[in-house]
Formats: sequence, structure tokens, C-alpha cells
Amino acid sequence: MKFAKLYKVKLYFSVFLFLNLTLKAQYLGGRSAGMAYTSITLADVWAVSNNIAASAQMDKSNLGIHYDNRFFQSSFNTLALAYVQPTYSFGNTSLLVQRLGNEHFNRTQIAIGYAHKIEWISLGMQVEYVQSYVSEFGTKNNFILNFGGKARITQTLSMGAIIKNINQAKLQNYQDERLPTVMFIGISYKPYEKLLLNAQIEKDVERKPTFRIGTEYEIINNFKVRTGISISSFFAHFGIGYSYLGFEFNYAALYHAKLGFSNTFSLNYAFGKTKNNNESKNTLIP
Repeated sequence: MKFAKLYKVKLYFSVFLFLNLTLKAQYLGGRSAGMAYTSITLADVWAVSNNIAASAQMDKSNLGIHYDNRFFQSSFNTLALAYVQPTYSFGNTSLLVQRLGNEHFNRTQIAIGYAHKIEWISLGMQVEYVQSYVSEFGTKNNFILNFGGKARITQTLSMGAIIKNINQAKLQNYQDERLPTVMFIGISYKPYEKLLLNAQIEKDVERKPTFRIGTEYEIINNFKVRTGISISSFFAHFGIGYSYLGFEFNYAALYHAKLGFSNTFSLNYAFGKTKNNNESKNTLIP
């Protein structure tokens, strides 16, 4: 019995690390999920998780809630709350709270960020507090620093990049094991108002790069369909989104031939006075 219990705990621990480090549970938002997580350039409330620099483009207060379920297993549920507040003179501040897992293993994250836009460049910095718990292994606390940027190259082309865990937070002393430092680079091309094409590459310093491509098309006013593929991990992504009176609802489904389906829901709400934004009204980028 003890052996079986220990095996189960170790199995949970292995799966937890797999989701936490390999699947990168920090990707949030139904829009991002529908586009194969090609989210480095997306300027919505979930930029507080995907690329803090993109949150500088938001000209209203934004609140978002997110629910994610991997492979129809309740053990892999993610709940998150995000908030972005424009300061009207000194950039935008943000808060992110999320939790992944169950009573056997879980990860809780609280992140505070700041982003500022000057002309065509946006820069952002974020501090994360991460608490990881695995039953019979205990709790581990870490602070992580993220730094991101986004640039408008033309009216239809933008580029973003972020480095997560630039401080290389230590996971444990044994063999000096550290949380992964991951670099992301992405581009967005919007040939006309209703179509968005994204591509992204991410590289863990100790793993092979992951490639992603995604697209979004507005079929009718305020209703969008999305699809994409994570080339390296063979995930197919599909999604829809609808916005009305400041609310935006997004849903995405992910499919893997061996692991099955996953579902993502998010609801965003933009409210308050519009911040003065110097971005050109003719600019098509997201």
C-alpha cells in the first residue's frame, strides 16, 4: 500500500512538472488558445500572462476571468483572474492571480506588472510569486522576473518578444535545479481589418524550440473564428470569440492525437474612461 501511494504521488509530481514546465500553463485567454498560443503580440487583458509589454496598448480598464481544463481531467484545471489599469500618464499597471492543480499538487501564482508605450515601442516588466505544492514533497516558493517588448514595424506588421524567469529562480539545491528560462519571439501580420496571421517560436534554454502558427478571421461584426497548430507538440487549436458592449467571450478547443481534447474559456470586460492613446487610428495591428 505504501509503495502504491508513493508511486501515485511520484506520478502526480511528474505530471505536474510536465504541465508546469513543458505545456507552459502560463498561457492564458481563450483568444490565445484558439490561435495555438501565438500570443506574444496580442494586446488584450491576458497580455499580463502572455507578454506584459503588450498590456501597454490597452486604453481602458480591463478585467478578465479564465478557466482551462486539460484532457477532461479535473486535476489539471486552471483558474485565473487578470486586471489591467491604465494610469493615463505613466503607462499601465496589472495584476494576475491564477491556480493550477488539485489537493495533491497545485501551483498558485500572483504577478504584478508594469508596461509603458513610447511611440511605436512598448516595454514591460513583471514580478511573479509562485508557490508550488506536491503532497508528501512539501511547498516551494519562488520569485520570477519577466521582461518583454513589442514593436510596431508597419501599420500591418508587429513583433514581440519576452524572456520569462530572467533571474533563473532555483527549484532545489540538489544538482542546482532551476526553473526554466524561456524566450519567446512572435510576429503578427494583418493584411486587412478582418484577418490576423500570427507566428511564434519559443525556446527553453535546455530544450528544443517550439513553433506555432495561428490565424483569426472576423466572419461578421464582433464574431471571430480562430485556428492554429503547435507544430513541435502536434496540438491542433480551434476557437471562437464574440464581443458586445465591452464584454468579450472566447472559447477554444485543443486536440492531441494521444492525449485527447482540452477546453479553454475566458470572459473579458473593458470599462471606464478611455485613455489617450497615440497609436494611429489607421493602424491594423492587434
